[in-house]
Amino acid sequence: GNLSDMAREQFYWRDPSIEYEPQVKVPEGGRGDDGKVLSPPDNFLLMLLNPTRVDYLRLGDNFRQLDELDGDKWMEKRVNP
Repeated sequence: GNLSDMAREQFYWRDPSIEYEPQVKVPEGGRGDDGKVLSPPDNFLLMLLNPTRVDYLRLGDNFRQLDELDGDKWMEKRVNP
């Protein structure tokens, strides 16, 4: 799918683990002056994850569910939060 311009701008934000500094101007919409999408910065990384277990916790209503991949089928189990 396509990313929104606002999502693409986040690629150019400062490192989230450093002490706060005001944000420098990021390329609007992650696009150059010609309007074309810029290449991601050098610190951008795309990771493909293949989970086999998911521990889902929804704090709004204290719902927790464990999902585990068993072969090619996901098994679901609701548990206490």
